[in-house]
Amino acid sequence: MRRRSAAAVLCAVLFVSACGSDPAPQSTTGDSAPDPGREISFETIDGLTLEARLWGTGDEYVILAHMRPADMASWFEFARVLAEEGYTAMAFNFRGYGESDGVEGDFAVATDVRGAVQAALDDGARRVHLIGASMGGTGAVAASASDQIAATITLSAPDEFEGVNAAIKARSVDNAMLLIAAEEDGTAAVDAAAIAAEAKGDAELVVLSGGQHGTNLFAEHGTEITELILEFLADA
Repeated sequence: MRRRSAAAVLCAVLFVSACGSDPAPQSTTGDSAPDPGREISFETIDGLTLEARLWGTGDEYVILAHMRPADMASWFEFARVLAEEGYTAMAFNFRGYGESDGVEGDFAVATDVRGAVQAALDDGARRVHLIGASMGGTGAVAASASDQIAATITLSAPDEFEGVNAAIKARSVDNAMLLIAAEEDGTAAVDAAAIAAEAKGDAELVVLSGGQHGTNLFAEHGTEITELILEFLADA
C-alpha cells in the first residue's frame, strides 16, 4: 500500500490550477441510457427506512453520502464510474430526503451513514469505503471510527454539523482519509484542515482552486477529483 508518512500527510496541501473547467465524470456506456442502479432500502438503528441504489457487483463497496440540499442523485454519475472500476457503489438518501423515512431537517448524518455501512456488510461487502459531500462528509468521518471502514473521503465536509463534530470523531479514525475542499468555498478548506489535523490515521488534504462546494466540485475539477479518488481507493 502506498501511503505518505503521517507528518508529511498532515502538512500536505495540493493546489490544483483552474486553467479551464473540467467536465463531471462521464459514464462510458456509449449512447445507451445511463444505468439507473438497483433500488434497495435499509433500516437505521433508530428504525427508519432509507432508500438507496446500487451499481456494480464487486465485494468492495463505496458508500456515497450526499450534501444538502441535493439528494442521492447528485452521486449517480460517479457511482457509475465506480462500478466500471469494479466497485459496488451505494448512493442513499438521508432521512427526510426522497422516499426515505423521516423529516427533512431532522438530521442524524452519522446514524444514517452507519445504517448504510451495515446494509453493505449484510449484502456481502468485504471492504467498505465512505465518500461524503458536505454534511455527508461529516457523517462519513463520524461513522469511520470502526475497523469496518477501509478509507474515508470527503468533499467540503464541515468540521461540525448539527451536533456531529467530525474533527473530534477523527481522533478515533484509524483508516486513511482524503479531505478535498475549494480554497474560496467559505471555511471549507479550513474545516478540512482541522479534521486532517485531528486524524488518528493518515490524512491527506487537497485544496482545489475556485469556490464550488461538495459534489459541485466535479463541475470545475471532475477529472482531477475522479483521478484522486480512484487512486486513493486503489491504495487503501
